[in-house]
Amino acid sequence: MTLSLLIAALIVNITMPLTSWFIFPQLILISAFLYESNRERINELKFKTFNFEAKDFFSFAAVLSAAIVTFIISHYLETGPVVAAGLVGVISTLVIPKFDVPAYCGAFVGMSCNTVFVTFEQLVLAGIIAGLIFVLSKNVFNGFGGKLGTIAFASCIAMRGLVDIVGSHGIRGVTCKPFIVK
Repeated sequence: MTLSLLIAALIVNITMPLTSWFIFPQLILISAFLYESNRERINELKFKTFNFEAKDFFSFAAVLSAAIVTFIISHYLETGPVVAAGLVGVISTLVIPKFDVPAYCGAFVGMSCNTVFVTFEQLVLAGIIAGLIFVLSKNVFNGFGGKLGTIAFASCIAMRGLVDIVGSHGIRGVTCKPFIVK
């Protein structure tokens, strides 16, 4: 049902010009798609319970460490973010295959530019937030594309928001040294 609503919304958006009286059917189809996808997600969660396991700690650690390693490979070895994330993804699949998905989520966090993470503490904070979100959402949206990138994006936005609220000098006047990238 969800897929058919998405296809219908895409067809309407492609075939009809964006004029004021054609927006109504587009909004109806998109609203129906969002309602149906949310209904499927709620049905998926009815039979799942959440509990912390030892695996969750290792998933958290994989997200955090992969974020740091990807950032270091990308900026200090000057390979670029895509190559660094690919390298971390391949190595994590070969070395720790049970935790390759959380490591790849962390690699997405580490792909961020050094203007997003001005200090090392900000990178670690974003990795911690991504690890927490990853562990808390382990039973949600499994099999849907974009979950890992969305987690990485949300953690970077949350980190920037916290830094803007707290201030650039840190908590209680503790100053953080900026990254020095060649």
